[in-house]
Amino acid sequence: MNKLSDIIGDMLFPDDIKCILCGRDIPVRNRLCLCRDCTLEENVEFCIGCGRALMRGGVYCDDCQHERHPFDVARAPLVYDGSVKTLIRRLKYGNARYLAPYLAALMAETWMRSGHTAAAVTFVPMHPSRKRKRGYNQAELLARCFCEITGLPLADMLERVKNTPNLARMDRATRAKSISDAIICKSGTVYDSVIVVDDVFTTGATASACAQALKSAKVRQVIILTAATAREERPLETLPSGTWKSSGRAKRAK
Repeated sequence: MNKLSDIIGDMLFPDDIKCILCGRDIPVRNRLCLCRDCTLEENVEFCIGCGRALMRGGVYCDDCQHERHPFDVARAPLVYDGSVKTLIRRLKYGNARYLAPYLAALMAETWMRSGHTAAAVTFVPMHPSRKRKRGYNQAELLARCFCEITGLPLADMLERVKNTPNLARMDRATRAKSISDAIICKSGTVYDSVIVVDDVFTTGATASACAQALKSAKVRQVIILTAATAREERPLETLPSGTWKSSGRAKRAK
């Protein structure tokens, strides 16, 4: 484990590099590879179930208090907001593949701190037509870099059999319906405990679809590990005046 810590440290504290956000030189070693003017929000206070960044403290987010997920636990080092969104979008849509080792190192650090163990690593699959168009699967890039750092075996266990629309533009219910039956587990070696790697955890629809596919193939434990996670959704709060507010904005109840 000390050797693994050294490898992660070398990746997170390199010499003579440029800021991964703005490109300026970094004169002094720093953990997040940022200049003094750039910031990334780390996921410090999170739900111990799904890993979402908590908005009101506590142990579990509202979702995990009221429903059970097919996966066993989810974790992410960063909060999907602000500059973190910029990095993820560069990796996902901007061909910024050089970001994968950096983000994978943060993910490996988070996994080490979690205390969880796993026998193998897989990744959220991309439909072949979409992969041909983009040229790569960002989740697979992250998984390969993560395995290089940790020494865990990479297993291509999942397949996307339905070319779903862009889930990022859908609400929670539509995402869940769209991804249903879109992902299956390939035949082959079945591991007892598997880490599923992706770039972002938002509603958990994709993570749940992957977990369901793996557990149907007799995988006992499924751990979701992403580079970033969304904040928990703030429930509607009824105000005495008859208005309701969500995400800090008040509206008149209809």
